[in-house]
Amino acid sequence: MFSQICKSCCIQISHNLNKMSITTLNKFTVVSLKPPCDPLTASNTREQDRFIQLRRTYLQFERSDFYTVYVITFFLWLLLWTKEMLTNKLLTLVLVVQPGRVLLGMKKRGFGAGKWNGFGGKVQPGETIEQAARRELLEESGLTVDTLHKIGNIKFEFIGETELLDVHIFRADTYKGEPTESDEMRPQWFDTDKIPFSQMWADDVQWFPLMLQKKKFLGYFKFHGHDVIVEHKLEEVEDV
Repeated sequence: MFSQICKSCCIQISHNLNKMSITTLNKFTVVSLKPPCDPLTASNTREQDRFIQLRRTYLQFERSDFYTVYVITFFLWLLLWTKEMLTNKLLTLVLVVQPGRVLLGMKKRGFGAGKWNGFGGKVQPGETIEQAARRELLEESGLTVDTLHKIGNIKFEFIGETELLDVHIFRADTYKGEPTESDEMRPQWFDTDKIPFSQMWADDVQWFPLMLQKKKFLGYFKFHGHDVIVEHKLEEVEDV
């Protein structure tokens, strides 16, 4: 959406640049590109002086307006280029849910260390998103699941970073095995009314209620650092 808006603005500015008529700021008076009289055939000095004055005004605003348009166009394209430069990184997240409780893991190292979270990670080459979700769940918690229900998709942008994190979220209601601590995660069950949101990513409190109700959702969260959300959008959908 951002790219389409910027492109439309730049196209419109270029179009207007080709058709530009100069408008003075003095009482919104329009100075026509066609002079009010021909200086060679002007009947008196007053008309000649008036033409010369209008011509000077036109040239003054012509230079000013062209400069303004070019500056605006440059910055619009700069914003567009910056947005387009974000690379998409596919990630998975699995929440194991039982009646009245949810399994979370304390991240011990790496990105998000010190926060409680679901289990997941990067999609490796040759994997589907669901295959990656199953692999990460097994590696981080020791659990396997027969069925994964895709419940959401959230994109995360971090100011100053060049990667857009594209997180595909799954819910599992049954599992096999026993939660086991790994090098990366320490699993622990939490009652659904005692989820430690203060020790989790700031966005979790927004979409966890939907996940617990088995409602599907799409979202976008823009972070400043790892704790402050500066912009977000979250909507319930029929399918993801």
